[in-house]
Amino acid sequence: MADPSSSLGESNARLRSLSDLLAAPSQLSLTLQHFSAVREELRHAQRVRREIAAAGGTATPSARKEQAEYRATLEKLQGLLSSLHTRMLVERARLDRDRSHLEAASSWRRRHLETL
Repeated sequence: MADPSSSLGESNARLRSLSDLLAAPSQLSLTLQHFSAVREELRHAQRVRREIAAAGGTATPSARKEQAEYRATLEKLQGLLSSLHTRMLVERARLDRDRSHLEAASSWRRRHLETL
């Protein structure tokens, strides 16, 4: 069986990588798969943390270090998710505005063609 601290370290590295991806500029196209990967990695890290607790908690320095890094990564993800939510709301508003404009232009065109 792999060392739980080492496994948590690997999970931390993957979560940091995913959080960097989520923090990328807004032109990056995020997909459901990105969010699914974050969710699965969080689930994996939680299982590893339970293994560490069952094996005596955070007794080893490496376990304490990895758990502290995990906590910091979770805090970063929390901030990123708030930022992503805001970006998504702004994008939704832009799409709604564009749809309204297209509907108005289409309506104008229909009326214009009817008068000809």
